[in-house]
Amino acid sequence: MTERITKDDLRGSVAYLNKLTGNSTYPWKTDDEGEHLRTDLGYMIPNDGTFVLDWANGGVSLCTMGGRTVLHRGTKRDLYNRLRAFISGVEAGIGLEVKS
Repeated sequence: MTERITKDDLRGSVAYLNKLTGNSTYPWKTDDEGEHLRTDLGYMIPNDGTFVLDWANGGVSLCTMGGRTVLHRGTKRDLYNRLRAFISGVEAGIGLEVKS
């Protein structure tokens, strides 16, 4: 019997991916006091390139702040498996030992 994939499993993998790629783990830019930076119109400023989960229509996908879909929508288990493979590819690309 396989274990259930939780939102925390996915969030942990995305946090690891952001650290691995040198991206912020927080999707919005903040000042030194932790307040969100905003445009002149009051919109929060995204940390472009930060990987985030997008939950909609009963599924989840991996996107970047800025709107790029990296891994298309699927179930939590499906995305988790594809996300772990994606992370292994990034690790191999930067020369880390890939865990089997």
